[in-house]
Amino acid sequence: MNKHISYWNPYLETLPRERLEKLQLKKFKRIFKWAYEHSRFHRRLYDEADIYPEKINSLEDIRNVPKVEKSLMKPIQRKDPFPYGDALCVPLDDVTCFRQTSGTTGQPVYQPDTWQDWEWWSECWATFLWAQGYR
Repeated sequence: MNKHISYWNPYLETLPRERLEKLQLKKFKRIFKWAYEHSRFHRRLYDEADIYPEKINSLEDIRNVPKVEKSLMKPIQRKDPFPYGDALCVPLDDVTCFRQTSGTTGQPVYQPDTWQDWEWWSECWATFLWAQGYR
């Protein structure tokens, strides 16, 4: 990539606001549906809040989605498959790496990653670093 270009991904980073918001909604709906269909924890959380994939039709609807706090993660991670429990959204064999919090508040919270997650994080970091002037 040319070091004089201002953007890591010029297409995404210069989208008009309307198109960007449409893309954000599309991506949110996809990941929300994925979590709802593949994670017992998220399905329970969303069912209790009376929020379902078909109810997400605008960016405003996202405000109704309950936030996942660390305190919610600890009890579910005591279940199988250890250490992820009911939050796991992929087959355990797809987990390529896991990270965990430091555990300063007691029990650490574990996060599984797949290769797809690593690719996504790599793109995010490239965008952040490029915006900061790293080449």
